[in-house]
Amino acid sequence: MISIEWNTVRLGVQMQELISMSGITASAALTRFARQVVRDCHNFTPPGARGARTSSAAKKRGMANIENDVRSRFTSVDEISFRDLEVEKAIIRYTAGKDYNLKKSEEVFRRSKFSWVKHVVSNPTVRLHKQAMKQRDKYVIPTGSESARDGVVKAIQGRLGFARSGWAPAMQALRIPVPPWVRRHSGPGYFRGIRDRNKPEIEFANMVPYVQGYRTREGIPIVEAAMKRREQFFQKELAVYYAAIGRGDGKKVVAKLQKDQWEALEP
Repeated sequence: MISIEWNTVRLGVQMQELISMSGITASAALTRFARQVVRDCHNFTPPGARGARTSSAAKKRGMANIENDVRSRFTSVDEISFRDLEVEKAIIRYTAGKDYNLKKSEEVFRRSKFSWVKHVVSNPTVRLHKQAMKQRDKYVIPTGSESARDGVVKAIQGRLGFARSGWAPAMQALRIPVPPWVRRHSGPGYFRGIRDRNKPEIEFANMVPYVQGYRTREGIPIVEAAMKRREQFFQKELAVYYAAIGRGDGKKVVAKLQKDQWEALEP
């Protein structure tokens, strides 16, 4: 489970500065900050956690990564470059000929120094792919099994977005659009809004079990990375606001912040 709880005391000096400068409520300031953090948590969650700037780019990258990974773990005999014609004939005989025997084909591979070949399997499956990922194995499949491999690709692609869907309850509560390829899933997660405006607090969680193990490319946990990023942006944002005030545009800045303010209150 991944969860975050805040109150206005713990948010620090920057949050207090925004409240004092703009006149928005503490609840509105907290809601605004939470909205930004949740959006980043969603975007940092695979697929596309490494540089994909849009939801569609993340989906495209995720689909491609799945296809490439499945194809790399299930290699068809047709896709192997044999330097020895006799070895190739033996493999074809044991995987597609009248002497069909996958165990013997494995022995031929081992004798022929194909060290990456651990197993020859008749039919690639999602279960085998999961096992291959866990054990870092690669399999060879007989020529003609490519359509079954394509079925594995489609099955795994069908789950794309499940990890992100654990953020959906918080995204919906905070008025963040949830992409259709994420919304189609119902990953576990929750959101609890502000119950006391005098001491505002927001809590949310993505409870998809394996999400807590995800890291950004810098090796930072997702939530920690999102918080760090938002704190950095907060500093820049405040600097922009103060610069506007210095130019005499303070009223416009305050008016916009007040106009956009809203509070994620618990029903």
